[in-house]
Amino acid sequence: MVRALMPNLIFLLVWDSLVCAGALRAEQFLLEIPGDPASRSTADVGLRGITIVDARGERFDYAARPELDSEDGRYAAYYSAETRRYIRFPVDGRGPMVLGTAIGAGISWKRSLMQVRPLRERPDPLDRADPRDAGLTRRRTVVRAALQPEVAAVTAPDGTIWTAQIDDDGTLDLYERRENEWRHKDVELREPLPPFTPLAMSYDDRTDSPRFFAVSPSGEVVEVRRSRLRALTDRRDVVFPRMAHLAADSDRGRTLLVLADVQGRIWQVDADAESAELIERRPGMFEPGLPIGFAAEGNQAELFACDRGGHLLGYSMEAAGWSSPYLVAAGLPPSASVAAFRAPAGRLDSQLYLAAIDARGILHEWRDVEGVLIDQRLGDARFQPGGPVALFDVDGQIAISAVAVDGRWMEWRRDPVVADHWEARSISDGFSSGSRVVMLPGAGVGFAVDRTGRVVVGQRRGERWDCHFCSPGLAVAPRISRRSIIPNDPLPPVTVHFENRHSEELLLRIHDLETGAAAVELKLAPGESAAQRIQRSSGAILEESYFATLPSGQLVDDRHRVPLPPKARYTVTVYANRETSVYFDRTRNKGPIPDEVSKSLVSVGVFVIPPGGLIEDDAQIDVYREALGRRNPGAVSLLEQPEP
Repeated sequence: MVRALMPNLIFLLVWDSLVCAGALRAEQFLLEIPGDPASRSTADVGLRGITIVDARGERFDYAARPELDSEDGRYAAYYSAETRRYIRFPVDGRGPMVLGTAIGAGISWKRSLMQVRPLRERPDPLDRADPRDAGLTRRRTVVRAALQPEVAAVTAPDGTIWTAQIDDDGTLDLYERRENEWRHKDVELREPLPPFTPLAMSYDDRTDSPRFFAVSPSGEVVEVRRSRLRALTDRRDVVFPRMAHLAADSDRGRTLLVLADVQGRIWQVDADAESAELIERRPGMFEPGLPIGFAAEGNQAELFACDRGGHLLGYSMEAAGWSSPYLVAAGLPPSASVAAFRAPAGRLDSQLYLAAIDARGILHEWRDVEGVLIDQRLGDARFQPGGPVALFDVDGQIAISAVAVDGRWMEWRRDPVVADHWEARSISDGFSSGSRVVMLPGAGVGFAVDRTGRVVVGQRRGERWDCHFCSPGLAVAPRISRRSIIPNDPLPPVTVHFENRHSEELLLRIHDLETGAAAVELKLAPGESAAQRIQRSSGAILEESYFATLPSGQLVDDRHRVPLPPKARYTVTVYANRETSVYFDRTRNKGPIPDEVSKSLVSVGVFVIPPGGLIEDDAQIDVYREALGRRNPGAVSLLEQPEP
């Protein structure tokens, strides 16, 4: 089976027990470097070994080596003959992985940044002594850490709105708004999807209900029909990453989906004809399953995606089919999210709009002016580079929404009076930077998943936003009256030792995502180490008040406090100062030493420093090994490269 995984939430499925001193029960685990979605992988642990599938879909088999288990019984050991690498997995399912390297007759063990932790349930939004007061089915109040669940939404002509997500147990949670009330509706899935699988939705005018689309575990595009998954594509023809993003657009009763397969080729899937058509045939241009901006109106359709070189490329649907790609912009992170919106004729002052966040975390808007896409930068607010962004229209003006690095869900609306001026408003707080946002054009309604894993609905009312949060445990979604983030007591800074154990000179750039300050540069000769003082996030408390309706009809103002885990703050980009050419003047030089050596900076990769207490004082990081292990050298190339 072909498998490839994209940076959403990837989970560790443990099917059997480990044969070791401790007992690891069958349950789900996360396996990732905190704050670094690109590091997430899956692993199937059995009695005889472990199979790891990394974020690019590559599979590695490790055989159990019980004679190398840790003496204290906390770790079980495995060995891969293919990679010649040893690993130790925490028996209790929590904590760091340990990597082993054979040195002579022994093995040197080093703790990895990769963390293993159980996949935990979402917190119950109402923490009452008597759950019968609100007619609730109780769940454990536990916050999930470092998750990026997806959310989708669609509206009907009569104003009914639906929003949905695949939950942490693989079920489909659906919420419906009728008469200004959000209610949870059960959708049975006889074939559960993997937790947090991205969804796409469209409206079915034949049944006056939403349609749901996703990628199945076997790599097929499927539609949920009568509680079952109906395949729209055949894996004998094409295989898609199971966590692939799907972009959907419906017009004249026809639903089109676009997404990238495991080879990075872009496809159009007609959900009604159950047919698939290649748009970009060349493999390797795009990351498998990357987010794609797709906009259709009448006979016109465009899609936009960022290739592996950080170029924003566009494709237009023409009479003869899809066009060849054309360049819109450069300087975006590879696989950056792109929002595209095509307005009906006469509704706005332009018909085609794009939005994306560049490699420096700056938000951009492009609009079609007489066939040319004009770029405008929106202020100096900082966002996660390449992070999700949404476009919509409200009151005859284009608007943009995204989550800033400080966790605020924001809206920017173009000033109708002052040219090229955007008015910023805060919708709500308590989100992770890079959270996906969905906005419904013309409806003034948006959706995002907060740091506790709940779907938050924002409804624009005049110049303000009213917010509700949705939970399967609530019949009616309560309206949030107040929401604030209270930082925990700060953690003391720590000293981190960046070590160059490689044979080439390395150059590091340490980016502070919280302050957006200029990157700190370190140059390390082979065998050299440099100490750097860094700050640590200590997490926070989400404190909110909301109005909940009891079964008796009484409206109560309830308060709730939820602990939030610390966020990753620093990203480290690594370059090698590598020999690219040598010159010998053989008319005079007959020896082995060249007359001239040319060197240039070659990107190695990017990694994230673990947040909070996961990074300890005097921690040592082998920067070349960590950067190379991320397998993302293209992410470095879009950042400003200093001279060696």
